[in-house]
Parts: sequence; C-alpha cells; structure tokens
Amino acid sequence: MNEHITELQKWQQLFEQEKASKQEIQKLLELKNTELLELTQLLENRVKEEVEKNAHKERILFQQSKMASMGEMISNIAHQWRQPLQAIGITTQKLQVLQWTQGTISDTDIDEMVTKVSAQLEFLSKTIDDFRNFFRPDKAKGFFHLDRCVKKTLSILDATLTNKGITLECDFTKIEIYNLENELTQVLINLIKNAIDILVEKNLEYKHIKISTYLQEEYACISILDNGGGVPKDIEEKIFEPYFTTKHQSQGTGLGLYMSHEIVHKHLNGILSLENMEYESDMIPCKGACFTIKLPLKN
Repeated sequence: MNEHITELQKWQQLFEQEKASKQEIQKLLELKNTELLELTQLLENRVKEEVEKNAHKERILFQQSKMASMGEMISNIAHQWRQPLQAIGITTQKLQVLQWTQGTISDTDIDEMVTKVSAQLEFLSKTIDDFRNFFRPDKAKGFFHLDRCVKKTLSILDATLTNKGITLECDFTKIEIYNLENELTQVLINLIKNAIDILVEKNLEYKHIKISTYLQEEYACISILDNGGGVPKDIEEKIFEPYFTTKHQSQGTGLGLYMSHEIVHKHLNGILSLENMEYESDMIPCKGACFTIKLPLKN
C-alpha cells in the first residue's frame, strides 16, 4: 500500500513540475511575443522614417534640378530674345533715319514697321508663355500629341541650337498619348541640353542631333541621338546616379539625367534608357549616345 502511495506522489510531483514548466514556457512565449511586437513596431517606424527621409531628399533634388533648369531657361531666353530685340532696335532706328533724311514718314513706311515690330513683340510674348508653361506644374494628366510637345520644346532651344552651329534632324510620327506634358517637356529639355553641352565640349566640326518619335509595341517612343562620341563603358551604369557628372563643377550639378530618369520612371510610368550607337548623317560617319524615352500608350 505504501508503495502505491509513493508511486502516486511521484506522479503527482511530475505532474506539478510539468505544469510549472508549461507555465514557464507560456510566460516565455508571451515575453518573446511582446518583444517581437515591439521589434516589429520599431522596424515599421524606422522604415517609415527612412521612406520620409528619402521622399524629402527626392523633393530637394527635384527642386535643385528645377533651379538648375531655370538658370538654363534664363540663358535660353537671352538667346531667344536677342535677335527680336535687335530687329526692333533696327526698325526704330530706321524710323529716325527716315525722319532725318526725308523730314517726314509715309503711312506705308509706318504700317510696314509697325507690322514688323508687332510680329517681333508677338514672338517675345509667345516665348514668355512657353517658359511660363514649362515651370507650371501639371496638376493632372491629359491628352497631347507627342510630336507637338517635342516641337514646342525645340522652339525653346532653337536659338541655342542655331548659335552653337548644331544641325538638327527630326523624324516625327503623329502619336497621341495620355500623360503629364510639362513633366515630359522638362525631361526633353534636360536630354537635349545634355546633348548640346557634349557637342560643344567636344568642339566637333560637324555637330548633329537627331530626334525621332515612333511607336514600338505598346509604347510611344522618343529618341535623342547625338554624334558626341557616346558614353564611356566604365561610366555607362553610373550615368543616371544623383550628382554624377562628367562636366566641370561650374557647368553642371549631375542632377539632369538623374531627375530625368526619376521623372520618366516615377511620374510618367515610362522607361528611360541609354545606348551608344554608330550611324551616318549627311554621308558622315557618326558615333554617339542615344537616349530613348518609352511611354505607355494605355492609360
């Protein structure tokens, strides 16, 4: 009988020990679960902080890119306005010469000069509208023709291209897309200005830029090709990195291509790529970089 009681006590002790062990395990699991929840919350907070920091950095970079573009735009305004202002100056001087030499000015002369001055003033006003529209942020996407967008961009840079002696070749296909036109204009200006800078830096006898619009599967494409020699292989993968530039510090910030890449991929839902190409223009062998923007045709 005593043996049975002893055996029962042993089993009871084992049961109590197992129960205590389970309670300890339960407490340990609850502790670990609390620690895991705290760690998860900490990680979520850190991820949120990093996302906010990155977004803040991107806004700063975007603003810096805008400021750099604004400086370039002011320079282009100077180029665009120089010839019309000279034409207006010559016209007014001609009025004075006629007054001095003839003592009077005919109605025909006045009408002719007023027409010329009005045309130049209209051009100046249109130029201001183009630049103002460029710096106005798009609030919503809309339909627009790709070829017209490129042509408006080229009207902003026309005087610079002419002044630098650059031959411009265009091959446009009429394509309508639904996207942010002003954002695309900024990218086009950045890419074309980059091509201009390369050609001027290389001081080539023949400077050439070709811009094409075309369809490729479900994308509307814009390619900008120059004969500036192309991008060296050792820096090809870095070309879209922030602050990376091959220019002197006084000539560029390194934000142009980076922001162009960010705008195309994040704002326009497209693709910006680079390819070195060899081609011929006016029977002249050329080698250069071709930047291609691919934008989705579907909304």
